Amino acid sequence: MKIDNLKKTTLFFIPFLILPVLLHSCKDPKPEPVELDYYVQHYEPLDEIIFNPERGHYTHRGTANQNAAPISVSALETVRNFHKVSLVLTIYYLGEFMEGAISDQMIGIIEQNMTNLRETGLKCIVRFAYKSNVNDEPWDPSPDIVLQHIEQLTPVLQQNSDVIALAEAGFIGVWGEWYYTSSFGYPEADWPLRKQVIDAWMEALPQNRMIMVRTPKYKTNLFNITLADYLNETEAYSGIPKARIGHHNDCFLASHNDYGTYSNIYAEKDYLEMDTRFVCMGGETCNPSVYCECDNALTETARFHWSYLNKDYHTGVLNIWEDGNCYQDIIMRLGYRFLLDSTTVNKNLSPGSAITLRIAMKNDGYAAPFNPREAELILEHADGNTYVLPIQHDPRFWLPGEINLSIEAGLPIDAPLGDYTVYLHLPDPEPLLRGNPFYSIRCSNTGIWDEDRGYNKLIGFTLTNNEESVMYNGDKLFTLMPR
Repeated sequence: MKIDNLKKTTLFFIPFLILPVLLHSCKDPKPEPVELDYYVQHYEPLDEIIFNPERGHYTHRGTANQNAAPISVSALETVRNFHKVSLVLTIYYLGEFMEGAISDQMIGIIEQNMTNLRETGLKCIVRFAYKSNVNDEPWDPSPDIVLQHIEQLTPVLQQNSDVIALAEAGFIGVWGEWYYTSSFGYPEADWPLRKQVIDAWMEALPQNRMIMVRTPKYKTNLFNITLADYLNETEAYSGIPKARIGHHNDCFLASHNDYGTYSNIYAEKDYLEMDTRFVCMGGETCNPSVYCECDNALTETARFHWSYLNKDYHTGVLNIWEDGNCYQDIIMRLGYRFLLDSTTVNKNLSPGSAITLRIAMKNDGYAAPFNPREAELILEHADGNTYVLPIQHDPRFWLPGEINLSIEAGLPIDAPLGDYTVYLHLPDPEPLLRGNPFYSIRCSNTGIWDEDRGYNKLIGFTLTNNEESVMYNGDKLFTLMPR
């Protein structure tokens, strides 16, 4: 009887003893490491202010008259190397020429400044005005004289447009800010006369350069558009007039309406938020106020896609940012700030095979580049052979946020075997600037910048005679660069 009970008890427990064994045997085996079929590289961000073209802080250099000295090369090198500044606001005061032509001497100063900017790897924001004192009337000459001056300046502007980042409309009113004016309607603006100045500016500069106006109302009135007519992606950089007109605010955060910058505050701010996705926004602060506090300053600079800001004025506002620990964040994010996250490239590469690169990055800045910018990949062999591929992406559309590039191309059939390094190159397309690393965009990551050539190092790979390679038969091919 005891034996029968034991059997029953044993039979009762057997399923519970076996079940864990069965369950364990049904589990997936421990996964083995999988060898990826691509190389991958990740990057660390660089959290500091760096020099980059056509963005960031600017320094102001005024030329008061025809006897002024040109901006020295040494002064420009200092702002580049010490202050990490790539932009110089050059304001030329033409008060001596209110009744006639600009002198050759003044034209010579402008030409020399442009030459010195090019030599030092910088660009200018150019503006012309006649008076810098409200008490010195008349504030500007007749419209005919202004148009004559723009026509006279056109050759020097076009010959040096490569180092002109953009123009502020100027010419009208004290400081060229279009308010206190003797000849163009004050206090009620004469829009047809002012439009003549803008039209003359558009003829004086190449189609790919923008002219900045002081308030949103100026742009809408000049082109007879409404606040619903902000630029869209199709119109952007098309060369149509409104695509060439940007915005500069020279009393940013000074008051609830930025000292008269806005007249219909909420509607004009909504317009500006959308329009500045595809035209440049910049200027300076002019008065400490409660609106300058960090929370609001960070919001407004991001909302309106700020690209450039005076580094010296207003010091009271800049001190508020320093005390609030947002100064560096604002300056780092003016304009574009490209942060690489990762790059992958397929393995099993042979001469003539297809190479696929995927670049994950983001624009952590406030805006995209506003002037034409080339984008290309560079392959460099360990022996120095170098190949280039232009990529069909326009960095002016790399707006704040995630950016994912996928590029498939063909390797040269005669490419030597061995180790290669891939670089991202974002050069200025202007012929005299293209090979200058100061005019190439640097990504904000550690350990990737080739300062001698202006290249961003992405990833390495090895080229072998691999039978598993997929041969490329498309028309996007890396081509050999001259040594």
